[in-house]
Amino acid sequence: MTEVISYQEVKDIALGMFWIGCQHNVDRNCRWTPAQVFGWTYGELEMAFDEPVENLMLEVILFVLARGIQDASNAGEWHRSSAAKILAGISLEVEFARLNPDDVAELKRDLKALGLVVD
Repeated sequence: MTEVISYQEVKDIALGMFWIGCQHNVDRNCRWTPAQVFGWTYGELEMAFDEPVENLMLEVILFVLARGIQDASNAGEWHRSSAAKILAGISLEVEFARLNPDDVAELKRDLKALGLVVD
């Protein structure tokens, strides 16, 4: 079975890519809105992960990030829907067995907060 990267690593990658988008925006004086930087970030990452649970983590992270960006709230709902589709196609029990306990606890908390799973 392929090794899965950690929830923290996916966060670091997503936020790092968002940071790069913001830097490009400043460096090139692009005047992108935060939502446009967010969209660019997702475009760069949407095919970056191979494992369903990694894609689930990315969608959850981007949902939370989008909710913090006022003009990207519609994107947040799209990511929530994408996360729900991934959840429908995987066994969380099997996928959670591939993660370290801290990742499982944090991802469960986030999925519950987003209304995607219940205890």
